[in-house]
Amino acid sequence: MKFTHTAISLLIFSSLLSCGSSDKRPAGHIEEERQAAIAQGRKQALRLAISECTDSLEMEKILIDVRVTETTLRREGEEGLADNYVESFLATLDSVNPDLYADITSPL
Repeated sequence: MKFTHTAISLLIFSSLLSCGSSDKRPAGHIEEERQAAIAQGRKQALRLAISECTDSLEMEKILIDVRVTETTLRREGEEGLADNYVESFLATLDSVNPDLYADITSPL
């Protein structure tokens, strides 16, 4: 079975979230989750670097993956992790593909 980046991300996050709410998790575990969310956001943005991704369909798939992961985290009640993930993604995207960053963050 072939796993997409989204599926792998969701598996990682679901395993991190399986311990219950952040109130009941040890502080070290919460920090590991936060670092994993930041690393995953950065990794997704790096896939959109100008030199890495020239196919617009692939770019759209990556952006959809990012949105699905963020939505899943929020649905699980992990607002902080979702924020860490998206902030890391956007900060990295701004440095590796500023034009795409401007396109997706500009108001309609």
